[in-house]
Parts: sequence; structure tokens; C-alpha cells
Amino acid sequence: SSFATGPAWRRAILYTLRLALRENERQFRELFAAAQRQAQELALLDRVRAALARELDPQTIFHTVLETITRTFGYTLVSLYWRQGDLLELQHQVGYDHVITTISIAQGVSGQVARTGMPVLIEVGTTFYFELPEWRELPRQVTK
Repeated sequence: SSFATGPAWRRAILYTLRLALRENERQFRELFAAAQRQAQELALLDRVRAALARELDPQTIFHTVLETITRTFGYTLVSLYWRQGDLLELQHQVGYDHVITTISIAQGVSGQVARTGMPVLIEVGTTFYFELPEWRELPRQVTK
């Protein structure tokens, strides 16, 4: 048989098709995950918007927002700080055994975000050390 119609040619085509199918499946999973995340974020925004419409007390709003984040995304550690000058002051937290009530905006990732107004992504699997004196010696690894 010739190369164009023989088994080697068919195997090459099948191999190429399998690779393309795997890549399409990977892209589909990524798009599906992104769509799910977006739906969760929209649901969270809707719940927060509803809380803001019915509540006037900031502490109640902070509590509602954090509890909603915890339920929506399944996070076990969540905290909310309010910037007062050069300090971030804890307003509400969920899941922490050791709580830091104030953070200088000159320290840590939280301080960097407060100073710059830009989010910081810490990749899953990244090990880093907290820059806060209270936790300086405690290595942390970001997990999913």
C-alpha cells in the first residue's frame, strides 16, 4: 500500500485527531470552569447588592458579605479590613484561630494591595512568608 492510504498515514491522522480532541476537551473544561466562576461571582454580587439595599449598619453589611463569600466559594478563611489612614482595621473574619486586628499598609501583601489599589495573585502551590511581625516565622503555602 502507498503512504497516502496505508496504515502509517491513518495512524498519523488518528494521532493528530486525538491530540486535537484532547486540546478541545481541555479548552472546554477551562471555559466551563470560567463560566461557573463567573456565575458564582454574579450570584455573590447579587447577594451583596441585596444586603446593601436592606442594611444601613456597616458591621451588618461586612458580616453578610463575608458569610456570603464563604458560602458562595467555599472559602474557609476570609477576612475584611477597612482602611483607616495608614492602617487596615479588621471588621469581620471567618475561620481564623489567630486574628490580626490591624495591619500597617506598609506591611505584607494586604498592605501592598491597600497602597496600590491593585490585586495580587498568589498562585496555588506558592510558599511565602507573612511580612507581619505576628506571623513572620510561619511559612504558608497557598492551596486550592
